Amino acid sequence: MSLFTTKSIISTQTIGERLRKTREGLGISLVQVAHQLLIQRRYLESIESGQYSDLPGGVYGEEYIKTYARFLRMDAAVCVRSFKTERTYALMHRAVSMPLFLNARRVLFRVGSITAVRLAVALFGVMLAGYALAHVHSMLSAPVISLSAPAQYYVTGDPQVLIAGHTIRAHALTFNNVPILIDSNGDFRESVTLPFGLSVLTLTAQGRFGKDTVMRVFVRVAGDAPDVVVLQNAS
Repeated sequence: MSLFTTKSIISTQTIGERLRKTREGLGISLVQVAHQLLIQRRYLESIESGQYSDLPGGVYGEEYIKTYARFLRMDAAVCVRSFKTERTYALMHRAVSMPLFLNARRVLFRVGSITAVRLAVALFGVMLAGYALAHVHSMLSAPVISLSAPAQYYVTGDPQVLIAGHTIRAHALTFNNVPILIDSNGDFRESVTLPFGLSVLTLTAQGRFGKDTVMRVFVRVAGDAPDVVVLQNAS
């Protein structure tokens, strides 16, 4: 009675790996095989690496396996059967994996889209809040007076003096408590008659929220002075 039992050994190597090991054991290069069998080297590399999807379709792949196996003096029928089994398994695995891959891409795309939308909404909110704060700050700031005539220290021989300029955020403008008309662009232009001697013109721009801006201009009307003389600011 035998003390040993016989078990069939199942190889975990692919047919491509077995073909490669047999070729390497015989000391034959892929270039030599391609030259002898008239099979492109890239197809032989695809066979040995198990990339069966890179082989031509139909029976061409099977013929390549059969021809390669016979060249290496291996059982061609067994090699072809192994090739068919492995190719079928690879196709089934690809068919199952592809929907999972596509679903994963859809989920990632949706998550990415939602994140992008949220970021866009948040950025828009920040921009809107910044604009609102800037607008409120502008409204609450004191008005600005920009005077184009006369100069702050001005000497003239003509009692008729032009007061002109531009205002920003001014609700009303007065000259020595006398209202001056402001147009829709904030511009004003008014001619006044001043007495001879030194006059102090007080321009007051009134803001909408109780903040005022005051500017003072010193004008001297001299009968013996030139028609228009502009003096530098006193320091």
